[in-house]
Amino acid sequence: DEDRDLVVPFLNEQKWDKANIYFDDGMSRLMQVSQIPTTILFNKSGRLSSRMNGFTTENFVQYMIERIDAALKEQ
Repeated sequence: DEDRDLVVPFLNEQKWDKANIYFDDGMSRLMQVSQIPTTILFNKSGRLSSRMNGFTTENFVQYMIERIDAALKEQ
């Protein structure tokens, strides 16, 4: 978690773009995460579509389905 040099081989193996990788300290500030867990959903254009702070086990899957469907309809 603290040795960021370990991330590069994983990114190379997965063929992920290193330019779009954020570490926790930058990501939490960038995304304004104030609670764990926070679920953030982006639409196809890369814009924030939905944010859920916390976790509700009984409705989580249904909430995600609805929010994904809505994000897919966004332009």
